[in-house]
Amino acid sequence: MATDLEEGGIDLAAMTSLIRHEVANPMAVIGNSAYFVKNRLTAKPSADEKAVALLQAMESEVHAATATLKSIRPELKLQAAVAKAMELDSSLKSIEGSLTSLKPRVEGKPPADEKVAKHLNIIGMEIQRAYGILQAIDFYFKLKSLSPQTADLDLFLDEVLSGHPFPAGVKLKKSLQSKARVSMERPRLARALKHLLDNCAEAMPSGGTVTVSSKTEKGQAVVEVQDSGPGFSPEALVKAFTPFFTTRERKLGLSLATVKKIMTLHKGTARVMKSSGGAVVRLSLPVA
Repeated sequence: MATDLEEGGIDLAAMTSLIRHEVANPMAVIGNSAYFVKNRLTAKPSADEKAVALLQAMESEVHAATATLKSIRPELKLQAAVAKAMELDSSLKSIEGSLTSLKPRVEGKPPADEKVAKHLNIIGMEIQRAYGILQAIDFYFKLKSLSPQTADLDLFLDEVLSGHPFPAGVKLKKSLQSKARVSMERPRLARALKHLLDNCAEAMPSGGTVTVSSKTEKGQAVVEVQDSGPGFSPEALVKAFTPFFTTRERKLGLSLATVKKIMTLHKGTARVMKSSGGAVVRLSLPVA
């Protein structure tokens, strides 16, 4: 199976398959919604030709993006596969531009068509979903170094936790007792923590508790993030930090890999742990 050892043994077959699949989903939804709106508009006696042309341009970009996706194959080397994936950004920007021009033309003309408005909103949401996938890929592969500063870990954790948008039904418990100062790049470490908090919430769709604790032991500041969900499967305990490994639908498998990479750049570690009370991720940083 093709791998690239310079990037931690990335499985190119898994990577390219996931990219194709995960970006193809929003593109298909965009194409279907654009087709629906175009048919809806052309069925009217006085169709707005400019609006129809914008929808046709949108459909063309979806076709172009689909062709690009098909060209992302495991036979490509890692750098070429990532570069090919990032080419999709151009199609998304064109689709977004068409949508921006289209909305006032359609929504500003009474009587309001609720179905058209619904599909235009769907297109907007799917554009953002596809952007999110590309941004996650871009961030992971461009992340090479940090510019850290020494800061109070517990204060930093409290700030991130206080501002995190937990879903309804998810409760937060915290016990921040490290009393440590560590060398950190705040935005990067905040991103790692937010990935973990989002993963916890996704593991508990019916609600539950996220517990975040910090302590100092043996010269290390330790942060543990635990949820009350089903915990890691035996396979996930082994592969959790592997890029493009995922057990969830509509996921790229980069969030925990990104956490690991951020911690490594901080000269720290990240571990997943077995627990009877849900999944536990343990982060360790050297005390400054």
